[in-house]
Amino acid sequence: MINAADKDTLSSMAEAFAADYKDIVGNDISVVYGSESDVKAGDFYFALTAKGKGLKDEGYLSQIGDSIKTESETATGAYWATRTFLQILKQNKTTIPKGTTRDYPKYKVRGVILDVGRKATELQTVKDVAATMSWYKMNDLQVHLNDNLIFLEDYWDTNAETTMQNSFTKAYAAFRLESSVKNDEGKTATATDLYYTKDQFRSLIKDSRTIGVNIVPEIDVPAHALAFTKTFQNCALKKMNSSNWKRPLTDHLDLSKPESTQLAKNIFSDYIDGENPVFDEQTTVHIGADEYEDDATLYRNFVNEMDDYMKSKNRKMRMWGGLTRIKSDTEVRGDGVEINVWSKDWADPTEMYNLGFELINSLDSNVYIVPAAGYYADYLNAASLYANWKPNVFKSGNLNTTIPAGDPQMIGGAYALWNDSIDTRGNGVTDYDVFDRIYQPMSALSEKLWGEGTKTYNEVKATTAKVSTAPNTNPYHEIESAGSTYAEYNFNKEDGSDASKNKYNAVSAEHATYTEGKVGKALSMESDTCIETPLDKSPAGTSLSFWVKKAAGGSSDEQVLFEGSSTLGDYTIKAVQKNTGKVGYSREGYDYSFDYTLPEDEWVHLTIKGYKEKAQLYVNDSDTAIPAVMDTATKLGTQYRLATLNIPIKYIGSTTGNSFNGLIDEIELTNDQDDSIIPTTDFSFTCDNEQNPAEGSDGPISNAFDGDTSTLWHSQYSPSIKALPATFTVDMGKEYKINKLTYVPRQSGGANGYITSYDLYVKKAESDDWTQVVTDGVWASDTKEKTAKFNTVDARYIKFVAKEGSNGFATASEFHIHQVLNEEEQEVTKAQEALNEAVNDSSIKGIYEAGNADGTYTSASWTAFKEAYEAAKAPSEGASAEELKTLLTNLQNAKAGLKKSQTETPPTPNQTETPATPGQTEKPSTPEKPTVVQKVSKNVTYRVLDTKKKTAAVVGVGGKKGKKVTSVTIAKTVKINGVTYKVTKIGKNAFKGCKYLKKITIGSNVKKIEKGAFANCRKLASINMKKANGITSIGSKAFSKINSKAKVSVPSKKLSKYTRMLKKAGLPKKAVIKK
Repeated sequence: MINAADKDTLSSMAEAFAADYKDIVGNDISVVYGSESDVKAGDFYFALTAKGKGLKDEGYLSQIGDSIKTESETATGAYWATRTFLQILKQNKTTIPKGTTRDYPKYKVRGVILDVGRKATELQTVKDVAATMSWYKMNDLQVHLNDNLIFLEDYWDTNAETTMQNSFTKAYAAFRLESSVKNDEGKTATATDLYYTKDQFRSLIKDSRTIGVNIVPEIDVPAHALAFTKTFQNCALKKMNSSNWKRPLTDHLDLSKPESTQLAKNIFSDYIDGENPVFDEQTTVHIGADEYEDDATLYRNFVNEMDDYMKSKNRKMRMWGGLTRIKSDTEVRGDGVEINVWSKDWADPTEMYNLGFELINSLDSNVYIVPAAGYYADYLNAASLYANWKPNVFKSGNLNTTIPAGDPQMIGGAYALWNDSIDTRGNGVTDYDVFDRIYQPMSALSEKLWGEGTKTYNEVKATTAKVSTAPNTNPYHEIESAGSTYAEYNFNKEDGSDASKNKYNAVSAEHATYTEGKVGKALSMESDTCIETPLDKSPAGTSLSFWVKKAAGGSSDEQVLFEGSSTLGDYTIKAVQKNTGKVGYSREGYDYSFDYTLPEDEWVHLTIKGYKEKAQLYVNDSDTAIPAVMDTATKLGTQYRLATLNIPIKYIGSTTGNSFNGLIDEIELTNDQDDSIIPTTDFSFTCDNEQNPAEGSDGPISNAFDGDTSTLWHSQYSPSIKALPATFTVDMGKEYKINKLTYVPRQSGGANGYITSYDLYVKKAESDDWTQVVTDGVWASDTKEKTAKFNTVDARYIKFVAKEGSNGFATASEFHIHQVLNEEEQEVTKAQEALNEAVNDSSIKGIYEAGNADGTYTSASWTAFKEAYEAAKAPSEGASAEELKTLLTNLQNAKAGLKKSQTETPPTPNQTETPATPGQTEKPSTPEKPTVVQKVSKNVTYRVLDTKKKTAAVVGVGGKKGKKVTSVTIAKTVKINGVTYKVTKIGKNAFKGCKYLKKITIGSNVKKIEKGAFANCRKLASINMKKANGITSIGSKAFSKINSKAKVSVPSKKLSKYTRMLKKAGLPKKAVIKK
């Protein structure tokens, strides 16, 4: 409820609160207007209050009882109250603790600086950053709208004149706003690859303001201005940099020319003037003024003139600090001007304070991010910042200046992300990479800017994990899903329907035809084929698998398999990459290839896995990953090139007319996260060699188990170096079955501490002795993820000893301890490995390959061996460990039972026949019986499971009819080689695709029906399970895609249990289950 008198001011806040409440809690909440006397239990009530309660612009006071009553001086204060309520509800969904909350920020400016000038950044990404800032009560988004390649010396060519011209014609530069300021040829400085219209940016400013975030547009002049000087070359400074003689200063305005300053004013006026300006009077406007490398007096005069200009337009001005380095006798007026203090050498905070500037702490050594560039931080060390950073303390090197926190000139702090790695230094950074680097430290820095940061960092991280990103946003491209499969397109219905539980059915299809595929039907694709799905990009950690058959004699030009929406160029998965001809992908202006070329006219199974910073291809289910490699030439080292892939699937095919030419089938998009990683919530640690965060940028062992690769465990290096070994222990809180530890080395900041030698120990109880499971383990000295594998053990505690590391240190971004999720899978793996070893043993394989054409072995023993070998070579899909062990035993027995054929040998001289003993008669020879492991009976193939337990399984159809069988009865028992076995299981995919099968009766001994057992038996309409009253499990999709009106008879006492199992197994919704 909103106080009716405050409707005009608070209505937008209330509507936003209602929408976010719905997203988090799942319930609708109505916005109504009234008075405090109308409030009922369970209501939220908001009202404005008169000034004088100390709440100021952003504070609020809430009384929480049976209802919640909040008062504030502004709509922003009320909005921040809703963020508090919603964050609590996101953690528990139902309850807000009773009491009184008085909340207000410590600093006026709580900021993020985002460089969209160098890297084209989608407007939606900017909005996501603003929304996430609002969620964490950060309120100042400085958008750096223009810039260019820093390293203009990369275009050096023979002499200064040619190099300066190259900077105009070759170097990347961009201005992201629609502009009306034109040169004599009618051209503007607006970027051609991506820009924001005036209407879009005007809306961004106003919409962000309603959620408490001030957009501060930064147009950087007179330096960093190549986007303007290449368009208005008469205003360019045509000199070379005196401190870097190969770098031209053509990205500077020539301030000796009055028209240069006038150009700057014209550019700003384009957004400030008029009845509906883009930068309205509430907008703080940033003029840049950064790193000018020419005449100091001209620069200082420019700053003063721009200050006068902004005041004449009634706009608050902000600028970068440069006055300490750019010295002259000309004084600069700082009163009423905000300044980003980013470097002690360029802007000493005490000097800026004395000039009257309002200070924003943006010191580069603490809070600058330059993604994957090899300098500054790739990710901020949030743990260290939370422990050590204070907005009012300017500390870097020998600088240590404190401005009182309550001083009106000490207005806050801001951290910055700079996209330096472009053009000749391009490294493949995506919007996803940008957002992630901004998001990771946000909660920690928000705590320091809003209040005192009284929680521990681990408490902050734990809360952040629950609160996550802002409601009604999806910056990480999450997909709502009923299971690990997001979508499955198999085309068997000859359309784009989704066979997964999520039903992300295609919304349109153009030039789509269907034909016989690898499994059922396939999509036949030509250049203009395009099926649109309701999905778009997928989260990092997603797997896309499919069968594909490239047409013979097709084009060698690029061919697109999948496409996503993007305003940053194509975002596509390609069967044929345009420059290499290999399987690859393109996104945000960068092309990547996997070292694999599709064959023609041949079915191939591909799996592409997209992760943060890397992507991998697997061919025909190989265990070997083929990494993605950037095709684009760049001067930046390969270690800094990012291959982040958010797999796109908005379109199967392409909207551009470059679709794949061939067949595609069985497309499956799945979550590829590793569920075996044990959550660290209950972990506790000890370590005998770790860096105290207060002494450096790295920290304790807990940093290596916090899920954040930007934080490090580091062996001690300050105030003194502690030599290796470094030992840590982990108490996991309870006992797990574990078999693996993975190690993620530091990903940036140099090679110090790559662990190269280690030991690993485990134990179950604290009082137990340690058991060593890895001795003298060895890892390569690089950034790649490492694994320590060992036999499955029950353990609660682990001890890791880092014995050697690069440069004498040990570091880690992350460690993961892995549990065994399915013991049966482990047993199956071991049994399969043993069976494979036997099948490939030369003493066994050689006999089989040589054959028995010469009659070396008796017919019976050879037949038994041949059948045993062929069964072992091709076990049924989904065979259990016991089945595999039986196959191995049968093979070994059959080899041992091979008997050589006997031929009559004539008696040797002096040899006489021995007469029979009186009373003894000759026994006729008994024919040998082959060792039979399976049997076909009444159109069903049975196979022995366990010879000791005398159990057997159904593995498929058999006999003359084969898959044309119409009715099947699973026997209670089956006799194989004279032994009676109970039939206890129907194996994986046993009757899958039996399209004539109409009726099935299941025997009374069956306890388990495995995955896919009757899948795709589309005529199967009668299932009799009445005697099978001991079934304990039915695998997924066991009864999927059978007759939609099938009737199932089950034991009367098992109706409820069997109904649940059958529905989970894919039984059609219209099927009838009866007693």
